[in-house]
Amino acid sequence: MKDRLIQFPVTKNVLCIACTCVLFTFLVALTHVNYCYAIEYLNYTNDKYKVQFQYPAGSILIDQIPPVMAVSSNSTNETFAINYVFDFSVPEWFGTADLQLATTKDFEIARAESEYPVLEYMSPWFTNFHGHKAGTYTLTTKGSDYDKEKIFKMQAWLINIGPHGYYILYDTERTVFDSPEGIESRNHFINSIKFLE
Repeated sequence: MKDRLIQFPVTKNVLCIACTCVLFTFLVALTHVNYCYAIEYLNYTNDKYKVQFQYPAGSILIDQIPPVMAVSSNSTNETFAINYVFDFSVPEWFGTADLQLATTKDFEIARAESEYPVLEYMSPWFTNFHGHKAGTYTLTTKGSDYDKEKIFKMQAWLINIGPHGYYILYDTERTVFDSPEGIESRNHFINSIKFLE
């Protein structure tokens, strides 16, 4: 009887701990699964620059500096930007209408002229972007104007549509960039872009 009285509280504590662990695991999984459903997106259309995209509600939309349309999220420190490029071949942009040369040139300039140490990068590769050929690359740097120790990662896309095109940028902390949430956010933004030709 004495043994049973001693064992009962131990068994009860073990059950409580086990139930708590199961409940915690369930809540974490539920939060992760519902992440993409918890975000509300707003639509943005710019007829002048012939582009449409979605961005998270609560973000700051900046489109007062033509031809730049940018979205900044304070909660995740993500920045999305779309620049309308009137003509790829003008010297102010890439100096060539050749997408491969333009992407390579932009990548080399971004790497060489970065204000902060470049830790790693992925050289340009080429892909299909909603039916248009696109060049893209990534760059990881240490530091910013606000925090010299944080590590940031960005990805740029160049899309040439006739003489004009778009320069798209996604920039955030590396931990956000590589996280499931960052990948989901980036993919949603990229997949929501429509060119209004």
